[in-house]
Amino acid sequence: MFAASIVGLLGCSSSSPSATTAAPSTSSSTAGSSVVATAGPFCTAWAEARRAGAAVDTAEADQTVLKAEVAAALAATKAATALAPADFADLAAKSVAQEEGVVALLEKYDYSFANAFASEDGNAFFSSADYTTVTDQRDAYLATNCGLSANQPTTGQPGVVLSPGDEGIRQLFQLLQIGGQLNITDDQIDCLVDALSGKISDADLQAIGENGSVTDAGTAAFVEALSTCGVVPTAG
Repeated sequence: MFAASIVGLLGCSSSSPSATTAAPSTSSSTAGSSVVATAGPFCTAWAEARRAGAAVDTAEADQTVLKAEVAAALAATKAATALAPADFADLAAKSVAQEEGVVALLEKYDYSFANAFASEDGNAFFSSADYTTVTDQRDAYLATNCGLSANQPTTGQPGVVLSPGDEGIRQLFQLLQIGGQLNITDDQIDCLVDALSGKISDADLQAIGENGSVTDAGTAAFVEALSTCGVVPTAG
């Protein structure tokens, strides 16, 4: 959401990964809320896993679509896990095993969440201490290191909490760079930070991160900065 708003200033639509919250207690694609501390391929991949998890929610009424979305969600989680840093590797593996357990339950109960939850083995699975521990620990890690929020909307791109001041401006453009939403170099990011310093309020940064909203004054500042720094949109 926030990325599309900024990219829209240059008249380019975005097709980068988005992130959403999966069905409660059924997907490993959930996290807490924090400043984006280490924006990078791992965080971007996990954002995509969250988007895929949320797609399972919207597909639940259509069994054929649901099967495809469940497979896509598991594949996305595995892809994110493959990029896990060393301090997250064990928890990442447990997250995949957890999601595979969800898939196994859905297969057993003909892809009916209601029947899976109501079953004796399903209830034991979702209420187990291991399930809760893995979920909580994963959420905490992704909150601290990726800024992904468990309470994000179910459509659009992830809401993130940007740092105040110049650091938040830098985080914003680093995320756009990583997601391929803007064709920018590190030097151009430095230029954008300098050009926008003092022109974007902390409240504006918070709104951009949460829901992509940009004030008229903010829009004017972004347009001027993008032009000054020679930033061009990624074709799309």
